[in-house]
Amino acid sequence: MHDEKLGPFIAQLENSKAHFFIDEANERTLFVDATNEVLLKNVPVEKAFRSLVDKTQKLYDEYWAKADKK
Repeated sequence: MHDEKLGPFIAQLENSKAHFFIDEANERTLFVDATNEVLLKNVPVEKAFRSLVDKTQKLYDEYWAKADKK
């Protein structure tokens, strides 16, 4: 594609990868909340990140547990 803006985007699609979202809105909220913990409440990055990972993992665990019951 020879479009000035879309051309580079289209060209890189061949090498792109996608993340499987269980609940994109909720995952985004978790990420924003973790960022705010660090920036607004001075929570250490490692602690906020660990909490984010734990909460995100819980989303995935609950999703797959429900999927297994079907």
